[in-house]
This record gives sequence, structure tokens and C-alpha cells, in this order.
Amino acid sequence: MNGTLRDRALRGEPLTDVLIVDWHVHLGRWALSYLPLDGEAMLAAMDRVGVARICVNGITFSEVREGNNRVAEFARRFPDRVVPFAALNPYQGDMLDELKRCVGEMGVRGLKIHSMVQGQHSPDLRRPAHDWEGVWRFCAEAKLPILAHGIVTDDDVRRHPDTVFVIAHGIGAPERAWRLRECANFHVDTAWTQNRTWSLGEVVAALGPERVLWGTDAPLDDFAQRLGIVFDSGLPEPDQRKILGLNAARLLGLPQPA
Repeated sequence: MNGTLRDRALRGEPLTDVLIVDWHVHLGRWALSYLPLDGEAMLAAMDRVGVARICVNGITFSEVREGNNRVAEFARRFPDRVVPFAALNPYQGDMLDELKRCVGEMGVRGLKIHSMVQGQHSPDLRRPAHDWEGVWRFCAEAKLPILAHGIVTDDDVRRHPDTVFVIAHGIGAPERAWRLRECANFHVDTAWTQNRTWSLGEVVAALGPERVLWGTDAPLDDFAQRLGIVFDSGLPEPDQRKILGLNAARLLGLPQPA
């Protein structure tokens, strides 16, 4: 196991001695997209590069309850590899009831929300008259980190300091990281399609390496390619290890390497 993490990855060596946790993985199909990996096939792709665990959500399912059930079943089949995240839709039943069901019956460890999937992409519709405040409070009490694509405002982050917010694709907006750098509950993930060489370093400068989590958006994107974003960042290896999995393990209460 000689060389930097980057050198070893370029040699095709699975990084089994590094805790790698993918914070941002979808189960199901995305409309109009060809996705070569689905469900169990992702495990083989994980093994090729050394990804230990994936945090999986079912937000792409048209029926949120079906998506949550499918994710829970996937996690039951592979409990050491799959960490289940719930998904919510404010237009399909009571969100708190569904979230409590997912925690009580399925043991979910986090929550994924997505404004565009939930029909709230327009600014006028982004915050409908539903109890998001109750969701934020429940997640704080249940220690469920929230992976948020839209919906969460700067004001939400500031008013709910006990709720952990991880902004999906967050390294693509370093200005928001600088704006909320004093909020210890504000985190970002790395699943940004137009990754620039400076993006990761910029958000680490704003937030520190402890508040950045490695995410791929798999199966829409590739595990190996997303590893390169970290390995080409120029960050010290201890910081890379935090981003790749130690931060996720801490937020989720997963076992960490000795």
C-alpha cells in the first residue's frame, strides 16, 4: 500500500484501508436517463474502488412510500453496505407520519428532500403550507441528518442549530458556504456535476474539512470519477479521509477505524 491515495487509486487498487462512505446515492430510475447501475449492481462497482457503505434514498420514486419501502428492503438485504435514508413529499400524506414510520419500522438513519422532484422548483411553490418546521425539529430530536436539494433556506439553518443540514451538490456554491460558515450544523456534499479544480478547496477553506461529505449522486455518476475530485484537490490526506468517510461515520454513528 505504497504511495498517496491518488497514486493507489490510479493504479486501480481498491482502497479497503480507507473508510469510504457515499453520502448521496439513489435507488430507482431517473426519467430520460440511462443508468447502468441499479440496486445490487452498485455493490460490485463499490468493491472495485473500495467504497464501504452507501447512503441510499428513494426520492426518485413517484410514490414516496414505495420508494422508502424499497430502500428499506435494500438495506435489510445488505445491512453492512447500505444505510437507508427516508424521502418525503409534502403532497403525499403527512410528512411527519411518514418520517416516523420510516424511523420506527425501517430504522432509517437520515432524510433526503428534493425540491424539483417534489414539484417545488418554482420559488413561489418552494415552501408550500406544509410542516417543514416540524420535520426539522423531529430530525434534530431523532439525530437524523438531512440531505437537502433545495427547500432548506439560510434562515432554516440559522434557526435550527441542532438540525444537521447537508446541502446536496453544495461544493458548487462556495459563496453559501462562506455565508453560513459560522453555523456548525451546515455541511455540503461533493456531488457537483461541473466540478472545478478549486471548488472543494474553496468550501474546505470556508467550512473546514469536517463539514464536507463525499457524495457521488450514483448511479447518475460514477464512484471512481467522484473519488478523483477529492484526490486531485491537493488537500492533506488526513483531510481527504475525513471527507471520504470519517465525517459521514460521525454524523451517522457508524463504526470508525481504530
